[in-house]
Amino acid sequence: MNAPLFYIGAMATLKRLHDMGRTGWWVLASVVAWCTYAIALSFVFAVSFGPQAIEQGSLGFWILFAMIVVPAFGALLFLHAAPSELNANRYGDIPGELGFSSAPKHETAAMDGAAIAG
Repeated sequence: MNAPLFYIGAMATLKRLHDMGRTGWWVLASVVAWCTYAIALSFVFAVSFGPQAIEQGSLGFWILFAMIVVPAFGALLFLHAAPSELNANRYGDIPGELGFSSAPKHETAAMDGAAIAG
């Protein structure tokens, strides 16, 4: 179940980054950075306080969990609140009112022509 949910989340993030005029490679970079941060923090925490400090259910476990999750949650809040570009960019047109992409103008014109002919 994690793989499909990760894929859906990554694609939604990619769409939001494109809306902001950023490349989708930021998704990969952020996942790699977050995983590296989590592993390094866990290692430092275990070496500093001992492995028993991060046993599941202990206070140390929950502190470590919060230190790993809060930055990721902050990044999600930033993506939600960051302004979009006001004009179309190299990734496409401005999303509509509900955030969905509209069809490119040449496809819309072709569909209008087909409707008139039909």
